Amino acid sequence: MVVEQDGDFVGVLIATARQYAFNVAFHAQIEVFYVVPARRRTAVAMQLMGAFRRWATNRDVVEIWLMDNFNAPSEYNRKLFARMGIPAIGALHSKWVERS
Repeated sequence: MVVEQDGDFVGVLIATARQYAFNVAFHAQIEVFYVVPARRRTAVAMQLMGAFRRWATNRDVVEIWLMDNFNAPSEYNRKLFARMGIPAIGALHSKWVERS
């Protein structure tokens, strides 16, 4: 899903729908969610999420995932996701694998 305003790119959301490993239901996961800095704090993020929810609903998914896996999730992201009805659950733990 891409949002353009006045011919300019302002945001994108890329998602996948996957079947759970333990049953036949599907979940949708947001892989990329980006709004250009100049258009943040506008309706662009909500437009993308609305399109994503419609897309997910049309695929009969039972859960949506958005992993906020930045170094330190910002308070802005927490508030944005809460407004979208996506509560924080658990934490993401990650370590880079060093290669020689």
